[in-house]
Amino acid sequence: MRLQLQSIGEALPGRDLPGLHVSNEMLAEAVARFRSGAHLDFPLPEPDFPKDRVGVLHRRILQHDLTAYDMSLAAARQALERAGLDRECYRVVVVSSVTYQNCIPPQAALLQGDLGLSNDVMAFDNTMGCNGFLAGVQLVGSLLRTCPPGSAGILVTSEAMTRTVDATDRHTSVIFGDAAAATVFLQGDEERVAEVAWSTQGEKGPLLAFHLSDRPVFRFHVDGDELSLREDPTNNLRLTMQGRQVFKDMVTDLPRRIQLELDRRNRKIEDFDHFAFHQANQRIVDAVVARTTIDPAKVLSNIGKLGNTSSASIPLMLADAGQSGQLQSGERILLVGFGTGYSVGISELLWP
Repeated sequence: MRLQLQSIGEALPGRDLPGLHVSNEMLAEAVARFRSGAHLDFPLPEPDFPKDRVGVLHRRILQHDLTAYDMSLAAARQALERAGLDRECYRVVVVSSVTYQNCIPPQAALLQGDLGLSNDVMAFDNTMGCNGFLAGVQLVGSLLRTCPPGSAGILVTSEAMTRTVDATDRHTSVIFGDAAAATVFLQGDEERVAEVAWSTQGEKGPLLAFHLSDRPVFRFHVDGDELSLREDPTNNLRLTMQGRQVFKDMVTDLPRRIQLELDRRNRKIEDFDHFAFHQANQRIVDAVVARTTIDPAKVLSNIGKLGNTSSASIPLMLADAGQSGQLQSGERILLVGFGTGYSVGISELLWP
């Protein structure tokens, strides 16, 4: 796949858009305050669970009156400005999100209009969730092959994940955060992003899924500098997951999948300068690394700052590492996505 990564833009609540940067302590206090005021009886989050069991110290929560699309637009504008390409160059717009509230029109089509791109554009959404970035990379690359030389594509990954969890569920409410990233790719003469290798175990998909709740669902609610909980009167879907089983399956499967893919590409672990895993759970990543010969010092991480941002996690991590100087031009990065749908995606990227 011949693509050049041109730029990555981000949209973080409390930095680029209205919202809050929420610590574990802030979140626990808000939940306890709500339980006391509402006279409800449910287990409170364990104080050390987010840090010790998942690796999360902070997360971003979007202002209540904004949506995943607002983050998509903000991130896309940043990425286009940084890339500096003529708007007529863009031929592909792909948006990955499981938290967009509408199916029609798709976010990608709205972005084409709001960004002032050419009408000669293929624009659509995908709902691959945790693997949305890798799926989008493959989709953008495949479509750009059919476009005129010099064409560009933009991939947006935008997830308002705190809108999907029941804030009174102590296991899922502490894990996720809201964020978006937008990545611009340009056709080029140098191979920058490799084809993505996939595996899917759809029979296990329900272990991590949205389910209808048979009781009221409460969401985190940010208004200015205030974090509270509110009942959601319009949507009783909530994210549920069998955390222990997901952990066991991924820790068992990922090392094998990684080795199979390296063998297929005739590469070794030592050929890579960095490793970028989807930021689902730091303990999963640590356990996978311990079962391979990967040098822990080469593993990128940002889950402590942002939580699990689903499809946005890998590009946000790359952007952060690039801006900090952790990534240098020409370095090779192994990308590993896993999660929703029980899919695994593996690819590699040559940093520009």
